[in-house]
Amino acid sequence: MVGVKGRTVVLPCSASHPQSPGCWEHNYSMEILCWDEGDFHPIDQFRGRVKLLNKNSLELSKLSVSDTGTYGCYTYIFTYGEQVKLIVRDVPVSKPSITQNPDGERVNQGTSVTLTCHSENGSWPILYSWSRLDRGTGKNISLWASNNTLSFDYARPEDSGEYRCVASNQVEGRTWSHSATFRLSVHNVPAVDVPAPHPMVWVTLALSGCAVLIAVLSWRRRTHTHTLERGQTELQAMPTSSKPSRIHETSNHQQSTGQDDVYCPLSGNRNEELYDTLN
Repeated sequence: MVGVKGRTVVLPCSASHPQSPGCWEHNYSMEILCWDEGDFHPIDQFRGRVKLLNKNSLELSKLSVSDTGTYGCYTYIFTYGEQVKLIVRDVPVSKPSITQNPDGERVNQGTSVTLTCHSENGSWPILYSWSRLDRGTGKNISLWASNNTLSFDYARPEDSGEYRCVASNQVEGRTWSHSATFRLSVHNVPAVDVPAPHPMVWVTLALSGCAVLIAVLSWRRRTHTHTLERGQTELQAMPTSSKPSRIHETSNHQQSTGQDDVYCPLSGNRNEELYDTLN
């Protein structure tokens, strides 16, 4: 099995009776981790870098060249699994790729956008740097971003452009690097005008209300052919009034005035015609 410096490998344990306490050993002599009833106890050299997985497989992270060797697991009832030979190598960084979150070619103004640069292979640590192409000079301008992400909390159209990520690492004293480019496009969001209500809507509603009011009073006049004992109802038009519609009707518990007042926002001959019709 080949591991890459700085990365992680998983070594399988093929020993029987995985429920039994046991240990992992390195180069047939050094017990690097032992487990018993769910607890495991690594030695200092591997502390913080090893983890016991299902069926007692061993996860070994932050690999170093000194981790090269033979590994094996066994249980306390003397059942041994197959030995695993691990070779840790220094590997140059691979060409990175850039992804955008949220995904999609179009980004609207005001959106939060993050560009992520990732190199799949290569010894760790891998360093990342960002730059942006200056259209005027044709040169790349370095950006203040020291990790593999470049974020825009509130993207603007002027953030549009070509961005470049460089991934690099050290292998046996030599620096290796590869780069990738990504074009970000941020668009303006057009303003939406909300039209104001048309004045004719309110005129229509006012006229409709008056028509209903007059129709009700007309029906009452036709059905009440006799004079009330202590009061009566009468419709009068006031062409020049601008007051809102209201109805006042005398009550048997109040002294009769002999008439009811009705005000509608109508004017001129139209009001007189309605009055003539009701009478």
